[in-house]
Amino acid sequence: MSYPRKKIKRFDAVNNSQRHLRGVHPYYGVDRRHYNAEPQAPIYDPITERDVEALRRNEQMSMVEIYRMELFLATGSRKKQGVYLKPKDRDRILLEYSLVYDQKQTRYMGDLTEVWAVLAWKYPDAAKAYAGYKECQYALKYGATPLAWGKEDARV
Repeated sequence: MSYPRKKIKRFDAVNNSQRHLRGVHPYYGVDRRHYNAEPQAPIYDPITERDVEALRRNEQMSMVEIYRMELFLATGSRKKQGVYLKPKDRDRILLEYSLVYDQKQTRYMGDLTEVWAVLAWKYPDAAKAYAGYKECQYALKYGATPLAWGKEDARV
């Protein structure tokens, strides 16, 4: 079966485009064999300051995360979706954890050690398994329990 010339050109164009996107460029050797070059890694732009701020913002606290952490320490459940703050809970969290609105981050922020101190005071049994806010935040996100690596790190 022979294809019309226009169709063959279109097939070649699609094939060349896919090869270009994959980074594989064919070449022919002296013996007229067809070789595929190794794919080249795409060149990425350096991370901008805005990207770094977005990454830091994702690791920092938020009121919803504090509320989820309260639920996690109280019940042990790690709800990721469907957790919404009611206005009375929002006001309670602002007062209990002494959060201050940060214009640059556009969210309410507080000191991590102070927030963790309040959480450890409210839920002493569950909070003693974690060394601090960041460790509890990691357990909340990924469901990992802290491991004791040695005598000096044993918290149990």
